[in-house]
Amino acid sequence: MKKGAYISYVRESEYVFGLPPFPKINYSMRCHEGINVHRMFETFYTTNSSDMYYSFNCTNCMDVIFGFNLRGKRHVIGNVELPQADFLKLKKNLLSQLADELEKNKRARSISDIACMAAKDKGGKDAGKRIPTLPAQPAIEKAFSDITKIVLAKERKPIAPFVPYLQERTIPVTKVKGKFGTPTFNTGMPLVKGIPSSSLCTLEEALKQNQPLITKEQSSFPLEKLEQIISEKAAFSLDFVDGQCRDYVEVSQVIDSTEVYSTWDTTSSQRSACSDGVIQSKYIFGCSFRQLDSEFCIKCCDIIECKRCFEVDSSTKCTACFYSHNLEGCEECIMCCNVKGMRYAVLNQQLPKEEYMRIKQMLLGYINAELDKKKKVPRSIFRLG
Repeated sequence: MKKGAYISYVRESEYVFGLPPFPKINYSMRCHEGINVHRMFETFYTTNSSDMYYSFNCTNCMDVIFGFNLRGKRHVIGNVELPQADFLKLKKNLLSQLADELEKNKRARSISDIACMAAKDKGGKDAGKRIPTLPAQPAIEKAFSDITKIVLAKERKPIAPFVPYLQERTIPVTKVKGKFGTPTFNTGMPLVKGIPSSSLCTLEEALKQNQPLITKEQSSFPLEKLEQIISEKAAFSLDFVDGQCRDYVEVSQVIDSTEVYSTWDTTSSQRSACSDGVIQSKYIFGCSFRQLDSEFCIKCCDIIECKRCFEVDSSTKCTACFYSHNLEGCEECIMCCNVKGMRYAVLNQQLPKEEYMRIKQMLLGYINAELDKKKKVPRSIFRLG
């Protein structure tokens, strides 16, 4: 990551500004959810695309302004394909208006603002019901049983009683009644959390709404007028599926993943549940913010290349660590903080292996007793007192 500002959890990118979590994005501002995109402004839920403005839920597209729910399109304004020469002329005019607006007001209208313009419910989004609203699939029940045995030395099933505990720190995803009356997803993520439920729909419904939103004559309208027309017709869905996916239940964004349950944003991952930001990982349960290239981790936060960890935060390349923060290259550590390359350590003090294992068994006894009695562990890496 280089040359960026006002960003969070952005990776493999450069020249980016005002972004929440987003991988492989370059020369872009104010985008949300997707992968492998270039030269974007206010474009959400889009993959493998470039040169797009004020667009939503597009894949394999190029040179699009106000494009919604498109696949494999180019030279588009308001879902209308135009001859290249006509498009480039209109693009130059619209971007000039956008630049003037930014210069004058130091801000531009968000695509979320456009989604709200024609919303039936002007009072905000419906609270809805937090997922999961459906039972876990058999593959997840098996994965939860396996991971608790491996990490905590005691097999547990079913997952349902532990879901509230696993979701304590995850981004809230709710099922709400959408604009067409069917249940759909709403999330607590920045940039989209203010979209009212009455503006949302399912992915299937959105893909059916990919017809032209304007006439060819209207494509030359001023930017502000176009925004108003688009707001009345465009369909917005926070339910995003891309690539080869199967056996996923109540996952609001899923890309090339299998056997996933009740999660926000799972990419190239397997057998995970009740988490958010699971990327190129497997057997991730109750983890938050980002889990990258990790496996068999429970209740961790922002980890990279970690294995068999419990309540570990902001750490890289760690194995079998518990209640620890900001570790790198550590193995078998308990309640350690800001250290590298330690092994068999407690409170940053290296111990003989036998003594360390005695303390670890005491800790596992405490964790399992709490899970037996309360279906949760009150102490976390963020609350050890």
